[in-house]
Order: sequence, then structure tokens, then C-alpha cells
Amino acid sequence: MGFARQVKVAVIGAGMWGQNLARNFHALGALAAINDAHMDRTVALSLHYDLPVQSLQQILDNSEIEGIVISVPSAQHYELAKKALAAGKHIFVEKPLTLSLASAEDIVTMAEKAERIVMVGHLLQYHPAFLKLVDMVNEGALGELQYIYSHRLNIGRIRTQEDCLWDLAPHDLSMILALVQKEPMKVQGNAAENAQTGVVDTATLQLAFEGGLKAHVFVSWVHPFKEHRLTVVGSKGMAVFDDTQPWSSKLMFHGYRTLAEGHYIDIIKDTPMAVPFTPDEPLKLECQHFLDCLRAGEKPRTGSLEALRVIRVLEKTHA
Repeated sequence: MGFARQVKVAVIGAGMWGQNLARNFHALGALAAINDAHMDRTVALSLHYDLPVQSLQQILDNSEIEGIVISVPSAQHYELAKKALAAGKHIFVEKPLTLSLASAEDIVTMAEKAERIVMVGHLLQYHPAFLKLVDMVNEGALGELQYIYSHRLNIGRIRTQEDCLWDLAPHDLSMILALVQKEPMKVQGNAAENAQTGVVDTATLQLAFEGGLKAHVFVSWVHPFKEHRLTVVGSKGMAVFDDTQPWSSKLMFHGYRTLAEGHYIDIIKDTPMAVPFTPDEPLKLECQHFLDCLRAGEKPRTGSLEALRVIRVLEKTHA
């Protein structure tokens, strides 16, 4: 039995999420460097992980580093991804891949020519509860899909370089497209600027798919309480993935039946049942997947084509 080939990566961008990525790649034995635009942060985290302090250029020139993990503001993704690919590195870019379809297609084309891997951080595609939900849909446990809606709401920091649609909705669109396994025929959107003019902080999307399936996405930075919920309605049952709940109730199945009586059809819901699955940290699983893809030369679950599908939907909201 052989040992897995060692893979080394560098994390660029050491904000809160970049630090989470660094923590996981370090735990997996793959972190070779961490770099941030703030030198004091670069030095502090390099010392923390007992790593040499390297500039971005030193990291790109380092032949031992195969992958670049990009966790900088979204407006910087495009230029940094191009630099990493030009240096011959595989890339893992936090969502969204870029802030336009044209720039995302440019990255994908560049990666294909260089035979490099592109992975985008659609984290919930690695969540054990969502993976179990995908299995349920594929196995027909919910019957024919009829309606999907998602809420990703909270109150907190409002960004200025991207709106809440591009910041929050990629997660939900990624999950919906994975469940439906095709792109929508029609996309409509509504947006509001509540906290400041020029930055959308609340938005809804309506997606229509071939065959009559509909989906609804509601995202907001200005909401009185946190809600991260995906509801999938099928002809045989309904499933709810609520990531704010404890592990034991993150995924619930709601069976139901219809009873026609006179001029009415009653929908009778069964007692909700928790769906069992094995808990694990989604970010750890996502990081492990990137390393596995680098070792095997395989396309990631959330690779370039999946990233483009999500961005195409986002761009249609502005059409």
C-alpha cells in the first residue's frame, strides 16, 4: 500500500476566511506559505505555522508549491488567478471565481491551455448534509422535483466592491444547479439598496427550468436574524437543509400525502424525520478534495464548468 504524494499549497489572503483555509491546509500537512497584503499579518501567521515568510512573487516562483489558494476580495480574484496560472500553479479561488462571465471564461481558457486545475470555493457542495440531500434526490426519495427555495440571510458587514447577490447567492445557486443538473431557461431578479446607495444588500432571484421546475433565492445582509436554509419540494416528500441547526437536525425529511375531498385537496404532512449522515467540517473536506485533485490530476467537483454555470445565472439577473 503506497503513500499519497505530498502536495504543497500557499494561501494568498489572510483575512478571517483565509485564516480558516490556512488552518485546514496546515492540518492536512499541505500548507507551505501564507501571504497577505498586510505584511504584519503575513509575518505573524508565518511564525504561527513555522513557515518562511515569502512575498507573493517568491511563492509564485517556488517550484515546490503546486497550488495557490486565493482568498482575497473578489475584485482581485481575476488578476491574481491569472498570475498564478501564468506561474504554472493550480488554483483554488474562493467564490465567486470572478465578478464577470467574460473574466471567468478567460481564466478557464487560460487554465485549459496550461493544463492546470481550477477549483472554486462553493463550500456547501462539500457539506455532508448537502451531499446526503443530493443522494436522496438522485435515489428518488423526494420523487419528481417541483420547487426549490433558499434563504441566506443575516445582519452584518456590507461590502463595497461586490453586492450581496455576488457574495451570498453563489452558494445557493451552486446547490440548486447541482440538484437540478441543468441550467435555468429564465432568470429574474429584484434588488434593493437599503443601507447605502449603490450597493445592493438585499436581493431575490426566480429561476425557471425546463419541465416546469421553479427555484427561488433570497439573500440579504440586512435581516433581523440569521437564516441559512434550503428547501426542496418533490412529488413524494420535502427535504430541508438548515445549516443553523445542530448536526442532528440539519437535514430533515417531511413526508406528505394528498387527500381530495369535495372542492379541496388537503395536504397531510407526516411527522418530520431527521436524515442521518456522518458529520464533518465542510471546509476540511473541501480542502482535502483540492489536494486529492492535485494528486490525481482530476477535475474538482466545483471546477471551472460549475463556476461558469453559477456566474452565467448571476449575469442573467442584470440582463
